Amino acid sequence: MAIVTIIGAGMMGSALAFPARENGNEVRLVGTPLDREIIDACKETGRHPKFTKGFPAGVRYYQVEEMDSAIAGAVHGLEHKFLSKLKPTEMIHEVLEDRRRIEEDFGVITRGMAYAYSDYSTEAVEIPWESFVFEI
Repeated sequence: MAIVTIIGAGMMGSALAFPARENGNEVRLVGTPLDREIIDACKETGRHPKFTKGFPAGVRYYQVEEMDSAIAGAVHGLEHKFLSKLKPTEMIHEVLEDRRRIEEDFGVITRGMAYAYSDYSTEAVEIPWESFVFEI
């Protein structure tokens, strides 16, 4: 199971929570400053105000001010570079060094990846992850 953090609780971001949770992932839905009422409604009812179907059990909701909690333990890249523009060795360094620092600072094993600027490619997803060794 991975932690999937979705930033933006509009209809599209909220819709992404369904397959992410149904595939066994922990889902964290974070609202932007424009999503305050949506997140309040989700916390109260477990449903996006414009959806007729409630979220699957286990989706957690966060206001933008709670972003740090929602992305806790996620690798984001050492220097927040565009991974898709880096050479494979640079990608690996960018991700693994950030992971090492988070684990050292917080004493937790990271199992997530938040791509800087939402920038990723097939290589940016596969190459760093192939270098990870997880204890699950």
